[in-house]
Amino acid sequence: AGLYTPFIGCLHQSRQGQCYRFRFRRCVRRTVYEHKDEPLPDEARDSLADILEICSSVSEVVDCVADEYKDRLLFLPAALKDARNSKFERLAECAAALRLLATVYWSMRADRGETLDTFKEALADHGIQYSPRISQVTVGRYGQEYERRYRNRKADMNNHLKIGDDRDPRYTMRIHFEWDEHDKLVVVNYCGWHTKT
Repeated sequence: AGLYTPFIGCLHQSRQGQCYRFRFRRCVRRTVYEHKDEPLPDEARDSLADILEICSSVSEVVDCVADEYKDRLLFLPAALKDARNSKFERLAECAAALRLLATVYWSMRADRGETLDTFKEALADHGIQYSPRISQVTVGRYGQEYERRYRNRKADMNNHLKIGDDRDPRYTMRIHFEWDEHDKLVVVNYCGWHTKT
């Protein structure tokens, strides 16, 4: 064992090592609940600190949250592309916004006891704003910027979260989403820089 100790030490110090340990912890948690044939409760899912421990980009945050909440969140392929192209640097707020969509907002829409006020308060704690609609003037002027498809129809881009109000893509992000009542999913239609207004 001593022969491999330096290698193992280096692996644990590396980002890759953090990722392996993170995934192992996640796998153990899931196995326990699957064995009991119980849904994974929110307290057993990744914490914000867990996510930030291994993620260094919006794309990684999105991948991590999408995997952990695949029973609640669905990202359109275009939204995943937005995340890959994002230069946004405030990863804590991005991760918080997505987790709150998967927890508080999902619980509200799935009739699990949360309210819109609770959702807004939780967002405000992280400096995030919620808006239920986009201006029709904006849609008329920049309609192509808001064109996304979901289930063979035009995606609903009205509901969105606002992080920052700067025009610098490093500090500003918008997350547009809708609720799929049939599948009980929060569908993320856009996840990137502030679309034109």
